[in-house]
Amino acid sequence: MLIGIIEDDRLLNQALRLVLQKAGYRITCAHTRQEALSLMGREEDLLLVDIGLPDGNGISLYQELKGRREIPAIFL
Repeated sequence: MLIGIIEDDRLLNQALRLVLQKAGYRITCAHTRQEALSLMGREEDLLLVDIGLPDGNGISLYQELKGRREIPAIFL
């Protein structure tokens, strides 16, 4: 399972990545809305999305990514 983490807090992003990798998940990480748009939305099975990103809103970002294909998300 591939999980996409979209979180601008680098320490939280890293902590989530490490815990999930240790549990056996593959991870893709982004720290901004723009980075997430270029990296995610095509293969991930689940997204963890920060609502407040430095360059946009996590909810509208999710709607854009969901337009590429149906994908579940958990908002942080």
